[in-house]
Amino acid sequence: YQNEIKKFFIPKKEIDTKIINYVGDLRKSYKHIIGVHVRLGDVVNEFMNNDRIAYSESEVYTILKEFLNFSNYQADETCFVICSDGEIKVENFQGLHVKITHNNPVEDLWLLSKTDYIIGADSSFAITASLFGNVTFIVFKRGIDWEYYRDKNGFFVNKFVNRFIY
Repeated sequence: YQNEIKKFFIPKKEIDTKIINYVGDLRKSYKHIIGVHVRLGDVVNEFMNNDRIAYSESEVYTILKEFLNFSNYQADETCFVICSDGEIKVENFQGLHVKITHNNPVEDLWLLSKTDYIIGADSSFAITASLFGNVTFIVFKRGIDWEYYRDKNGFFVNKFVNRFIY
């Protein structure tokens, strides 16, 4: 029911246009657009188990560098678009092209759905964006099994996703 679910939740025209234009502008400068979902709000406030889904900016930076090695993408051709419910400092991502969004959740969800990959917290937010956009979702882990993702293309039932019921 992927298409039916997506059609039901399609955003308002002005949101869709804003996101399409944003991603289109990035594609003029970058060959690869990678969506990154960093969950901070509820995990920082200990609403949830921090050990599984809370990652520091330095851990996220390391994961993004590992992604470049895994994908063989060049850093100068790749832009990481970071969506978060907390404050992220771009200066903590030296050597990478990073854009920090300041969107509402609906805009970030649809923005992630229009990227080439999504890398992020094990959350229903990121997996829903993956479903809507048919985008491969790589789950943050300490010690990512990159080979698991080698042949993945688009949305799939990810064995590392625990926050979503398929």
